[in-house]
Amino acid sequence: MDAPVSIWPSQVGCAGCALHPLCEAADPVPYSLPAVDTRGRLEHGEALFEAGSPQGSIYAVRAGFLKVVTPVDEAGSRIVRFLMPGDAFGLEGFAARRHAGAAVALEDSEVCEITLRRAQVLADSFPPVAAHLRRLLAAEIADARMHAAVLAHRSAPQRLAGFLVDAARRWSDRGYSWREFRLPMERREIADYLGLTVETVSRVLSVFRERGWISVKGRHVSIHDLEGLASCPRAL
Repeated sequence: MDAPVSIWPSQVGCAGCALHPLCEAADPVPYSLPAVDTRGRLEHGEALFEAGSPQGSIYAVRAGFLKVVTPVDEAGSRIVRFLMPGDAFGLEGFAARRHAGAAVALEDSEVCEITLRRAQVLADSFPPVAAHLRRLLAAEIADARMHAAVLAHRSAPQRLAGFLVDAARRWSDRGYSWREFRLPMERREIADYLGLTVETVSRVLSVFRERGWISVKGRHVSIHDLEGLASCPRAL
């Protein structure tokens, strides 16, 4: 497309948020505890929290996009997750009271915050809320394990194809089209997340374009052959 149009929304409504069940259950909770404590705004590049800082809350992205960066050694760190509107994060706070990584805004963003204490009260008061939190935590663990397996066993083309397929799926799950979207992160950030070099990401994207699977203009992506991406071979 000569002029692709971004149809990634800048935010999602409360019904599309992963922590929405906590807000729904808040009204009848003892002591009139509201679910959402604060809604904070972040500027592009601003950190919501740093690795190793004390953790007392869980969060949901209301608008914008964030990345989660985890230290891997004294010399550097790695992007381990990209967060989009509706995503919940920080659930590890129920076990560890310090943040394992930093959450940094990829663009101007808005985040809802629920303290761990309030989340625990809601979970204790409403079994469906407790079950929902367990499902969110289980899904986060499964995603982390899958990402580790991808880095260990898949080739560069398969990693990048899987990344694009996953982005399409996540927006489709939210009721939006998977065919066209904007990637708010830079290519170097995609490369870091996938354990690749920027040059490799650019080269593989060019091959995908040549095969007619996608078209790219700036950070806008149009997917023309989702099945082709999903069945990407190890070598192209």
